Amino acid sequence: MGWKGGMMIIPLIVMLMIGNVGATTVNVSIAGLGDDLVLGKDYAVFNITVANATSVSKVQIWGGSNASNLSKLKEWTTSAAYYTYNWTNLSDGVKYYYKVAVLDNGTWVNKTGNFTVQTSSIMVYLTGEEAYKTWITGGMLLLGLALQGSKQYRKFGVILLIIGVIVGIYWFNPLNIMGYFGGG
Repeated sequence: MGWKGGMMIIPLIVMLMIGNVGATTVNVSIAGLGDDLVLGKDYAVFNITVANATSVSKVQIWGGSNASNLSKLKEWTTSAAYYTYNWTNLSDGVKYYYKVAVLDNGTWVNKTGNFTVQTSSIMVYLTGEEAYKTWITGGMLLLGLALQGSKQYRKFGVILLIIGVIVGIYWFNPLNIMGYFGGG
């Protein structure tokens, strides 16, 4: 029995290995989406590719602002290696979720993700270094105006300069000052 049993195991192992080699893969990219998952426009152009598929019968894209309640946006019933969809009328400041589902040979393969729309130019995000430089620059500018004779500029200039130094110590910390004074 030893040799015959071994002969049956080898084909079984080979079949299992081959079954995983050609697994269907779905890749989704959104034009203009940054690494931070922020999209700076009110529409999202999805580029969907399907690889290693054997018999694709449906491709669907679902989306919405609630991850557990998505609506079907588009469905394709023709097999292709590449699909494009333009999701329009997205709202500023909203986080959107999506799912791309591919039915290949009777099995669904899904790819999910999310992104946030940020089109307003009012919101400004500063890194610690930018905030530090902005406060210092503002303080120096107002102190410069104060040297031309206005006591009001002098007060605001000193306040902005002090805030700039504090911001620099906590956010940017160029000289590791907090480490020397026991703060970190």
